[in-house]
Amino acid sequence: MSLTKAEVIDQVRVDLDDSGIPAGYYSDIDITDSLVDVYDDIVCQTLPFEKSGDVSYVANRVYYDLYNAFVDSILPIAIY
Repeated sequence: MSLTKAEVIDQVRVDLDDSGIPAGYYSDIDITDSLVDVYDDIVCQTLPFEKSGDVSYVANRVYYDLYNAFVDSILPIAIY
């Protein structure tokens, strides 16, 4: 199950409220900054690998199946 950013922020607010911290104590920006910090820590500690590959352009195609094109990767995080 994936959550939107707003749903994650709402869940963090619920968890904080359950811990006795009022729901409005932290702004959305504060919570977002904290989530980005945690994400950065995870990336630094797990050291994900980089991979590059070529995807041939096909006229009028709007969807490229990158998941199956690069089967040994978890997910694409940057497309150049």
